[in-house]
Formats: sequence, C-alpha cells, structure tokens
Amino acid sequence: MRKRSAHRASDKRNGQARKRKSKGAALLLFVVLSLVAFTSCLVASSALIKLVLLKSRAQTAAEAAALQSAQALSTVTIEDEHFGLIGLSDLAPSQNSPKALDGKPLPVTSINTLTASNRASLIIAEALGNDTLRRLSLEDSARLKAAALKLTAALAQSLAKQEAKARLVYLANLEAAGIKDHNLTKFVLKLGRKPSSGKNQDTAVSTITPVPKPYNLAGLSSKYYPAFTDTPVGRESFQFFAVGTQSALLPVDNFQEISCKGDIASAIASLVKVDAEVSQDLGMSIKGVKNSACALPCALEDRSQSGLLVFGLPQGMPGGYETLQDLLSDHQHALNAPLFISQGGDYPVESEAALAQWHGLGATPKSTNVFALGFYDWLRTAHGRYNLESVLNTVLSRVQPSAESFRPGQSLVYRIKNHSVITEAHSVGDVPDQKVHENQIYTVAWSALQATNGTWNLNFRDQVRHLGRIAGGRHAGQSMECDGYFGRNSNFSEADRKAYFDGGIACEIILTLSPPVVSQQN
Repeated sequence: MRKRSAHRASDKRNGQARKRKSKGAALLLFVVLSLVAFTSCLVASSALIKLVLLKSRAQTAAEAAALQSAQALSTVTIEDEHFGLIGLSDLAPSQNSPKALDGKPLPVTSINTLTASNRASLIIAEALGNDTLRRLSLEDSARLKAAALKLTAALAQSLAKQEAKARLVYLANLEAAGIKDHNLTKFVLKLGRKPSSGKNQDTAVSTITPVPKPYNLAGLSSKYYPAFTDTPVGRESFQFFAVGTQSALLPVDNFQEISCKGDIASAIASLVKVDAEVSQDLGMSIKGVKNSACALPCALEDRSQSGLLVFGLPQGMPGGYETLQDLLSDHQHALNAPLFISQGGDYPVESEAALAQWHGLGATPKSTNVFALGFYDWLRTAHGRYNLESVLNTVLSRVQPSAESFRPGQSLVYRIKNHSVITEAHSVGDVPDQKVHENQIYTVAWSALQATNGTWNLNFRDQVRHLGRIAGGRHAGQSMECDGYFGRNSNFSEADRKAYFDGGIACEIILTLSPPVVSQQN
C-alpha cells in the first residue's frame, strides 16, 4: 500500500517536472519566435525607412532637375521671318541683345504676346466687319501657328542638350544617400503639355498674358489666358504656352509628351517632365525607386510701349467723312492707291534706296485697304494690351482729340495709354522726318479718295509692316524714333532702342485736298 502511494507521488512529481519542462520549452520557443519576429520587423522597418528616405530624396532631386531644365527654356529664342526674335519670355532690348543693321539692340517678343495681339486684332476686325483687317489677322494667325511649332521644336532641341546637366543636378541631390551614376538606371527629360479637361478652362495651366477687357468681348472670363486650351475667335483657334512669373512645379498627371519631326513639333508645348529610376538594394526585395516631376518655365511680362498712329489733316477731314470707320469701310468712294516698298535703304535719305511696287494687298489696293493696313499695323504694336471697347469707340466716334476740339492744320496722334486709346492734337509740322524705313511701305497716291468737297490725296508710310532682321530691313521693323517730336524728349541714349521704351511712329497717314483748299471739318 505504502509502495503504491510512493509510486503515485513519484509519478505526480515526474508529471509536474515534465509540465515545467514543457512550459519552459514553450517559453523559450516564444522568446525565439519573438526575437525572430522582432528582427524581421527591424529589417522590414529599416528597409521601409530606407525606401521612404530614398523616395523623398529622389523626388526632391527630380523636382530640382525639372525646375532647372524649365528655367533654361526661358532663354530659348528663334528668329522668325515674319515676327523677328521670338521666345517664351518678353525681353527688353539691352546692350547684350542681338542688334539690327542700324546698330541698335532688338527686343525678344514672347509667342504668347504675339498670339494675344493677333487674337485681339481679329476680335476688332470681326466687330467692325472689315474684310481687310480680317484678312491681315488671319494671315498673321497662320504664320504664328507655324512659328509656335518651330519654337516648340527649338525647346525640344534645347531640352535634349540639357539632359546631361539635369542628370548631374539629380545625382548631386542624391549624393548624401550614396547614389552614384551607376545606380541611376533611367533618367529622361520630356517636353509636353497639360491640356484642360474638356471645355473647363478652370483646370488649365495659366499664363501671365492678360485677357483684354471687357471680358464679354474677349470671350473669356479669366484674368489671364489659359495654356494649351483653344480660345477661338469665330472659327479661328488660338492656343497659348504655359509659363509663370517664376519656374514652378506642377502635378505630373495628364502630362502629354509631344514629338518633333525636324524643326516642326506635333503640337505646342513648354512643360518639362523628369522620369527617373534609381537602383539600390534596400532589403526585403526592394530594389529601388521610380519618380517623376513636372515644371513650367518662367517669363517676363511685356513692357514695350505701343507705337503711334499719326493722322495728318492739314485741311480738315474730307467732306462726308466723320469717323475712322468711314475711311475704313467706304469702298464706294475709295480710289486706287498703289503701294511701294523701300528697297536698298531708308528712302529717300540713302542714295541706294529705291521704291518698288508692293502687292501685299493685291495688285490694285484701294484707299480703304491702305487705311486698314495702317490701322492694323499700328494696333499690332500694342500687343493686345488695350481695352477692346476703347479701340472700337475710337474707330466709331467722330475724329477729334480726346480732350479738346479739332482744328484743321493739325495732326491727330493716336497712342495707347493705360489700356485706352488717347488722341492728341499736334501741329502737322511736328514730324519733319519723312523717310520710310528700309523694307517698309510707302505711297503718295494722288486722287485716292472722292469726297463731297473734292478729290483727296493720300500720303502713307508704314514703318512696322515687316518685322525682324530677316524681312524688316535696316531697322528690323521697329517703330521710327520720334525723340523731340510732339513736345516729348527721351531719357534714353542714342545707343538705346528709344522707340521700344518711349513709343515711336508706327504709321502715318496724311490726307490733302487736290487742289488744296482749306475746309472745315464736317
């Protein structure tokens, strides 16, 4: 009996020992598994931390490369046969600027400024129902579209040359992470655009080019033109490049890369996108990161002064004519007014200069066509920075100064100041220099206008018809300097392009009665 009790006690003690051993083994297993799990978590956490840090640094590097590349696009220019020097930014003439044959520096006009000017001109043409103004606007529109695609191709070529430099910028930002050139498995710069979603212009990237007021006439409600979005006038489309007051980052979504064939692009574009891949073993089968960044270039605003339209009326207005619209639209009484171009120099001051007939308005232009040409080219110098109603009111209202009554023997000088057309009265003799610049337009047309009080002669010169060094002659189509004219003296030196800063004579129209008899304005 005692033996059985002792045996049972021994078994009980052995069972308790086995339980203790089992619990110890389980505890040990738990500790081991916990250590393994903790170690795995540490490894995973370390890999994730490395991934987050590398991704953040790589994104910063991509953004730096995109901004640097976009900034470089702001300085790209092309020389166009119709509009001269064109870029993304308006640049005032300085001593470092390209020079015309007259030795004076030339401005660079932004493609957006030219497009805005063209669009505003077409709005005016349509509002006045003037076929000549419409034709001139549409001709410029076609040429600008071609120039815009050439500029885009030049931007793409510039971007391709910048890729090596942008790659170095990217790697420099990743140097602290131990990333070397061999770790960078992909680095690509792309030129593209981000069109707005559907017809919603609020989703479009903006520009720095202001929409003229009133907005109902302009057909837009935004303060600035939207980029890569059609802003049509009638059936004619107009699109603008994306630029900002400074280079800035944009979301990469909806980016559309463009292609180029030679010197022509498939569509206009100005945005830069960086696509990069970095290879690095971060653990946990994480082998690297991919990232992208998008940026737009910066641009300066247009600061040029508009040209002047000089309307000389030594004997008053022709009988039956009261407004500029009368002169622009009265085809019934308009007579032939052949036009000429000055070739070989400024006519008549240079001995080699001569006049040749110019057929830019057809073989037999009428005086109404000549008035429209002068008005259009003068308005073009304002680059669309005017109130549309002010221009229309000036054309449709009685010809007279803004602040006083008109007297025969005066010249009316039209200028645009603070977005409004200002008309000033000056003496006809205030413009003693009667030369016409090389490659610009001139005529003295006898009996060009039949009025109720006789036949009138037309003197006309247009200094800004052909722009740039390729077609614009010695002065590259810049307005004629008029320092000292109209009671104004320039603060700029003879080496400066005074007309850019002060406003020069763009066009001059003089009407005289034949035979000369002084008449009062009707």
